[in-house]
Amino acid sequence: MPKKIAFPKDMMCPECGEPIYIHKRGTTTFRMASENLPEDKEGSGAESAEIRNRTYPELKKWLPPFLLKRDITARTKAIIITNPNKGEVFGLGDKAVAYDGPDIVVEFVSYSQDVQSGAGSQRLAVSCDEEPGEAFWEEQLPRLIAENGEMQIFLTPAQKVTWTFSELFEQAAIYIRTPAICDFYKTQGEDTKTDQVQKTKEPTTIAVLQAATDDNPTLDMEAIKSKLTYDDPDTEATRRYGIFRQASGRIFKMYDSRIHEIDENEYFPHGIPQFWTHGRGIDIHPHVNWACGAASMSPTNEMFIWTEAWMSPDKFTTLDIMDEFSSRCMDHRFKINLLDPEARTIQKDTITLLDDINRISLELKKSGNGTGGYWTPWDTKGLVGRNEIKMRLQNSRLVGRPFNNLVTRDGSTKRLPTLWLFSTCKNAVEHMKKWSWDVWADSRNSTLKDAKDNPQQKYSHFNMVWEALLKNPYFKAGKTNAPVERHEGRQYYKSVGSDKR
Repeated sequence: MPKKIAFPKDMMCPECGEPIYIHKRGTTTFRMASENLPEDKEGSGAESAEIRNRTYPELKKWLPPFLLKRDITARTKAIIITNPNKGEVFGLGDKAVAYDGPDIVVEFVSYSQDVQSGAGSQRLAVSCDEEPGEAFWEEQLPRLIAENGEMQIFLTPAQKVTWTFSELFEQAAIYIRTPAICDFYKTQGEDTKTDQVQKTKEPTTIAVLQAATDDNPTLDMEAIKSKLTYDDPDTEATRRYGIFRQASGRIFKMYDSRIHEIDENEYFPHGIPQFWTHGRGIDIHPHVNWACGAASMSPTNEMFIWTEAWMSPDKFTTLDIMDEFSSRCMDHRFKINLLDPEARTIQKDTITLLDDINRISLELKKSGNGTGGYWTPWDTKGLVGRNEIKMRLQNSRLVGRPFNNLVTRDGSTKRLPTLWLFSTCKNAVEHMKKWSWDVWADSRNSTLKDAKDNPQQKYSHFNMVWEALLKNPYFKAGKTNAPVERHEGRQYYKSVGSDKR
């Protein structure tokens, strides 16, 4: 029998002093979603039901039979459970509170059902077995508002996954890992993931619980070792330890927020130095937000992405966008000013958008906003820029922090090209983190087809800017004899006359 909860005799909260009362739920229905609906008990049998739907037979396995009030039927895919607290009285005497204990309902839905078929009804929780489509997931969220319910998803990264890695796993506010998971991370040299409880700075309510096959008490450890030990550590990571590896589909898989995002106040107390090489670009679309970004290259070949603007052309005029972006670029002189080549074809009155932006840029300079600069279309050919980003991100992981890229290899000393983003550039950070390869509309059947070989448009826009800058031959490290200072153990270049952003 479950342990009785010890309520105060006076039914007053010992913390706040307010009366304790039973919260009356507006619903007692839980939703369980999976690939297929369970078979009814008069259907093709428990074995077939288990093959087609895993949640229903597992629930029946652990649910005490005397609590089952009504099973699923051919027409109703829901079971009714007698509430075990029905009739319980909490407290004593006139302070006692009785619990009427309404029945608990567990309904089963499938991902193939129309997302609107489950709309309009509030739920206490929604549990998903393996990855649903993103549209299905988003449709469930409004169902939880009234009861402040929770979403749950249970998956193995070895399965085909798409959006869950970037939208859920990487956005977690807390990670809770079993010792087996921590030990595996240690063997892989991933020391930042060896804490059983790790809190992040993500402003979400997402929690990730990581457990390995080794943690299943019903399985024999010798059988696990003989069946789930692989030569490839990535395969072992996904199949035995449930750790995301290649399954994420991200384009910049080496990107790590804890490494590549930096605090501008720590490294640039005087702002980005004026004498560095500065470049900026704008990814333009008729109805999608314009991605305006600026970056600078240090004399030691380190690229810093330090300001951005993410503005809608449907809400703001071209003048509004250029005025705001120029203001954020301050008084830096930009050697490279690049535009999406689409600017040559988009007509604005009787001139192209490219001509209009150059006209506006000149007028803003005359009025004292920015330093101007001539805008030209960027090069769209080849993957040189993208490969350069990958190489720089990987090097940043090796050196760990900015101004630490002088390394010695094979007897020679050289500077590794690196890439860093100011943490204040929220949109550029999100695009770098979430840009992924395109997926088939039906992700559950994608293993039967060839993988798509083109990136998604979503989250591509700021990355197009950085690719274009790195393809430009003038965006490179220069030479300087500028003074170097140190601040709390960090090295930075002194920037005289530059306003801090």
